[in-house]
Amino acid sequence: MSKRPAPDRFETVAYVYSPSDLAILLSRLHFEGIYTSCAGRGHASADPGVTTALGGVRVRVHGGDVADAQAVLATLGNKNFAAPDYD
Repeated sequence: MSKRPAPDRFETVAYVYSPSDLAILLSRLHFEGIYTSCAGRGHASADPGVTTALGGVRVRVHGGDVADAQAVLATLGNKNFAAPDYD
């Protein structure tokens, strides 16, 4: 079995707990042409109280866009985005 990168693989670049922070982040990523997928967004919009229990809304991008998304996160300077460690 080969370990080629999957072109449709998504990776989590941020965990967001606030609906307003999520809107800002998604707007910036979309402005930069970075397609996003959010895991947990529907649950959080139906009942914002479960956002913490879910571990935040996971903002995911295509594997090839991770570096660009991290650059966008760095420009926002918002410490409310709990970005995963990529070491």
